[in-house]
Amino acid sequence: MIKNILGGALLSAALLSQSANAEHFDVDLGVKPSGQVEVLNLAPLDKDTGWKILEAEFGEGENPYATDDPGFLAEDGTFNDFEPIWYNAVGQLHYFNGLEWVTGSFTEEVLLYGLRGEETIFGSENVFSGDTYGLIDRADREGGVHTHLEFEVDNFFGTGAPRDGAYMIAIRVYGDDHTASEPFYIAFNLGLDEEDFEAAIDLRAE
Repeated sequence: MIKNILGGALLSAALLSQSANAEHFDVDLGVKPSGQVEVLNLAPLDKDTGWKILEAEFGEGENPYATDDPGFLAEDGTFNDFEPIWYNAVGQLHYFNGLEWVTGSFTEEVLLYGLRGEETIFGSENVFSGDTYGLIDRADREGGVHTHLEFEVDNFFGTGAPRDGAYMIAIRVYGDDHTASEPFYIAFNLGLDEEDFEAAIDLRAE
């Protein structure tokens, strides 16, 4: 029982740290002995897919509808020297409207910009335009990575601001010499109170 209490406390502390560290938040990357990339962050698991749900906030910079969090971090020795590291978009955009998570019935989209200018567009139906794959960065000479790309939410009709709520995309990460991670979600808060945003995550979590 003590073990369970300690485990729960550690998870709560990690999630609190992730939310509190709004100015700088990274997807921590590692590599399994099999050569598969893995996400090391402690995070809630989606009850339907089992994928981790990481959290971020739009509007932390000058643009209220953009953020460069999360970044991507791998310690020295994780990858091979100068190995290109990529993301791959998975599935459609999910939106929390204050009551439930929905797909396929809204006009907002989330864009992810790769390091070489790739533009990946997550829509309510699917990743319907742009680049499905994008470069995160090349590992440095020690096999480490630390890069922040830009995420943005907008209305694809070009009229009106995107609605407040939570937006969630899924990606996976791989290297030229390492196989792709399990997909993971990134949930972005746009204008919700912290309690409401956490309630939205709780609806998806195991």
